Amino acid sequence: MSARVRNTNVHGWRSLFPAVLAGLAIACSGPPPQTAGRAPKNLTEVEPALPARLGDEYTVGARGPLRRKVAVDPGDPAEAASYYAQVENDLGTSLTTFDQVLHYFGYKGLRGADLEVLDPSVLMDPAALTAAVRSDDFQKSVALVPLAADDIISTRFFAPRITEVSVQSAHVKLGWRKLVRLRARTGSPAHSKGLASAWLLLNVFSNDVRPFAARSSSNQVMLIRADGVTSLMPAYWMVFAGFDSAAGDGARIDYLNASFDHRNPEVASSNKYYLPHACADCHGGLSGGQPAYDRAKLNYLDTDLWIEKTRDDFKAIDPAIGVLFDGGADTTSEQYKRAFRVIYTLNTEIRAQNSATNGPGRDRFQLRAVDRWLQVHETSEQFVGPFDRNVAAATDAQWTSSNQIDAQVLPLLNRYCVRCHSPLRYTVLDKQAVIQKKSAMLAYLQGTTAQPWSMPQDRNLDELAPRDKACLIHLLPLVGTSEPAVCPTQ
Repeated sequence: MSARVRNTNVHGWRSLFPAVLAGLAIACSGPPPQTAGRAPKNLTEVEPALPARLGDEYTVGARGPLRRKVAVDPGDPAEAASYYAQVENDLGTSLTTFDQVLHYFGYKGLRGADLEVLDPSVLMDPAALTAAVRSDDFQKSVALVPLAADDIISTRFFAPRITEVSVQSAHVKLGWRKLVRLRARTGSPAHSKGLASAWLLLNVFSNDVRPFAARSSSNQVMLIRADGVTSLMPAYWMVFAGFDSAAGDGARIDYLNASFDHRNPEVASSNKYYLPHACADCHGGLSGGQPAYDRAKLNYLDTDLWIEKTRDDFKAIDPAIGVLFDGGADTTSEQYKRAFRVIYTLNTEIRAQNSATNGPGRDRFQLRAVDRWLQVHETSEQFVGPFDRNVAAATDAQWTSSNQIDAQVLPLLNRYCVRCHSPLRYTVLDKQAVIQKKSAMLAYLQGTTAQPWSMPQDRNLDELAPRDKACLIHLLPLVGTSEPAVCPTQ
């Protein structure tokens, strides 16, 4: 954590979780012993003895030391309430509805329902948006401070990370997202407080050729501080219900519905992931079981991953739609190029935010990943395969298609592991990380369906793809070598 969060007199985060802070991640048989001063245990460190004792691992989570049964920390409702109270204290206001977020950033009179129904082309055009939103408050707001061309940036895309993969393909409900980036307008409460932007994700589930005709089921928000501001955290997370409530403006809720750990019945029964632990786990990581707020980051928009997922897990997507909804299916068209440039602009901003939280001496894979995306797409909107998207540092091992082991292993890791292990803890596109973690990866992969910590947690490979699982088990130990080997034939 940053010095601001580490200080026990600031924010009081440590006082909220005495059980968590008293316990450290430990390994044992039976209840966790009281081992004072023992360092937190990272389960992905190289450790030859790990497979023999994996089932007894403990981790520190929002609810104290627990057996490690989930890939993403589900958090705790009580902690979410404390987190929201702290957010309100930091921001000097109570943002209990989605519309209040818009007003706080200087867009009074603009509603979440407007963001939901208006095309990005309208949202990004000040004149068109002013003509479309006729509320008195909005008209007065833009008359006082006219909208700038880049105040609002918006895009719509296929979202494989929120699409459930545990069900048969015939029953899959495809996930789509509409992203709206709002810049804090001059004179707004957000601008005065030191916030730079709000990133709003509207989540939609539909198999229709017009998926965004469906209402959003939940809406995620990240509030990003401005450069040079030290009085705020780098980012704040919030989640809101859809806009079909009686009030119509999206009430604030304390969890995100997701299927990250579908195979674990303890989590799958509710699919609820509470702030801030679940958010921190995917947007910067946990440190000693607590959110590392100084690392909080936006995740970049990975167009190549979206395309890949339509070629393996989600082939049912209508080819006439295209993963960049606003670009259409023809990736050579001017329409597609315009839509792709919007993604490029957003990723450039995301890269800047990631860099600001990277910190001196830190070499985070998230920053290397967005750097690589920007590099390979600087002059091209076309798909780039995983072997050309290496995320490892330049001096480390790189995936190469000419290596027989790499050629078989990376496509499987990219299919079954990248959903979590691209923002979460490490990315499988970093070969050096895979080499360091392959013993633990193998142990997790060899778990049975009766062991809720086994991987991947979002599907059962014994039933869906036993040959792929056997191939990974056979070849993972050989990653980083030049030994000739092929996947088992049966």
